[in-house]
This record gives sequence, C-alpha cells and structure tokens, in this order.
Amino acid sequence: MHEYIPTVVLVIGLFAGIWLNRRDFSKLKADTNRQFGDTKSEMNRQFDAVNKRLDRADSRLDRIEARLDRVDADLREFYGSGKQLEGRVNELSARIK
Repeated sequence: MHEYIPTVVLVIGLFAGIWLNRRDFSKLKADTNRQFGDTKSEMNRQFDAVNKRLDRADSRLDRIEARLDRVDADLREFYGSGKQLEGRVNELSARIK
C-alpha cells in the first residue's frame, strides 16, 4: 500500500496542474478576446473618423469643382463675346476705310 502513495500523489498533482493550467488558459483566452474586441472597436472608431474627414474633403472638392465650372462658363462666354466684338470692330473698321 505504501508503495502506491507516491504514485497517487504524483497523479493527483498532475491532474491538479492540468486543471489549473486549463483554468489559466481559459482566463488567457478571455483576456485575449477582450483585447481583440477593444482593438477592433478602437480601429472602427478611427476608421469612422477618417471616413468623416474624407467625406468633408469630398464635399469641399465638389464645391470647388462647381465653382471652377462656373468660372469656365463665364470665361467661355467672355471670350465668345470678345470674338463677336472683334468681328464687329473689324467690320466697322472696314466700313470706315
């Protein structure tokens, strides 16, 4: 009977170690999952902030593009009327000569 005591103590210690290790592993897994969740939510928050800034920049670029289109139309109208005036001036100059 006495020869089994060290083996029984060793087996009980082994099972206790496995049980404690599994408990620590579960805790480690839970901590890791929590940290990944925190990291994911922080990344989502940062991406949302970047997306808002990009949306504002896109809106500004749209307004600038609209202004440039208006300037382009005004310049085309101005130069178009300038050509008409130039033709009229040439016509009048020819009549005077």
